[in-house]
Amino acid sequence: MSDKQLAAEITELMGGQTADVSIECSGFESSQSMAIHATRPGGRIAIVGLGAPANRVPLSTATMKEIDLIGVCRIKDE
Repeated sequence: MSDKQLAAEITELMGGQTADVSIECSGFESSQSMAIHATRPGGRIAIVGLGAPANRVPLSTATMKEIDLIGVCRIKDE
C-alpha cells in the first residue's frame, strides 16, 4: 500500500476529515510522506523520529498545503 493510499484509509476512518496535527515518530520516509498526505491544509506535523540523513518526502505537497513541519529533538542523558 502506498503512502497516499494509507493516508486515504486514515482519512476515511476519520469520517473524511484529515488530521489537524500528526506526530511522526518512526523516522521512515514513507511514514513522513504519509503524514504529509494525511494532514489537513494549514495543519502541523511534529517530526520526532530520526531516519536517514537525507529523505525524499513530498515537501512541495507540504508547502502547497501550508503545513507547518516541526522538528522535535529529545535526548536523555545517561
